[in-house]
Amino acid sequence: MHTNPLVSVIIPCYNSELFIKDTIESVLNQSYSPVELIIVDDGSVDKTKQIIEECIAENKNIFLYCHEDNKNLGVSKSRQLGVKKATGKYIAFLDADDVWLPNKLSGQIDILEKDSTIILCHSSVTPFSDDSEAKTSELHDFIYQNKSCKYHIKYLSFLVHNHICNSTVVLRADVLKGITFSGSFLFQFEDWLLWLLIGKKGYFYYQNDPLIRYRYHESSSTMGILKSPNQLKHNYSRIELYISFLKFSRQPLYVPYVLFLLAKEILRIYRKY
Repeated sequence: MHTNPLVSVIIPCYNSELFIKDTIESVLNQSYSPVELIIVDDGSVDKTKQIIEECIAENKNIFLYCHEDNKNLGVSKSRQLGVKKATGKYIAFLDADDVWLPNKLSGQIDILEKDSTIILCHSSVTPFSDDSEAKTSELHDFIYQNKSCKYHIKYLSFLVHNHICNSTVVLRADVLKGITFSGSFLFQFEDWLLWLLIGKKGYFYYQNDPLIRYRYHESSSTMGILKSPNQLKHNYSRIELYISFLKFSRQPLYVPYVLFLLAKEILRIYRKY
């Protein structure tokens, strides 16, 4: 009798009381099993933990972790803690405000199980918002192309644009845990760095089907970067990305290009501020 491999779903959260229940339910309603849901609370001061604990009381496959002394250490450290606690063959990432469609995991695990050269699956998204005035054009970076495909990362373009939405990703746990990466990003892009670091380990697979609903709101991390004054945080996040890539990638071929991109961001900040 065939037994499906365990999937560890990791959700870092901080003050997510408005969205976390919908996000959790979208995991519990997956057509695929078995799943362990690992939630890392990053020092929330609202009712997030209470809502999670209520869900745990009804489902033994949900596990809640917090940092020592309930500290707020950021999404990067929270996701890393979740990875350490994961026991599944595959690891899936999900942000605390996004929602999976019911067949999200089943199709992706089927792809990974049938082709051992594929190390990561991701998909397109359906953006949505409670704010009718929200604009979703900024999400273009998540679009790879208009058809499903197996591919290798093209570093020259991927170092400029992140084509992968974090909440759509499922990847092999052994590949992820084999990466030497202990950084902590001040703002965001730690997931972007991860794709760059594992890109040389195997193929990625893009599904041109929207398997998640990507919530677009004022307090989301993406909006936080896009709405920051003169996008200073966005510029700084790119500097963090390029410095970390130089530190961890072990790919000397791309060093000159990354140094060029790094200098470009520093010059952009200098000219603006």
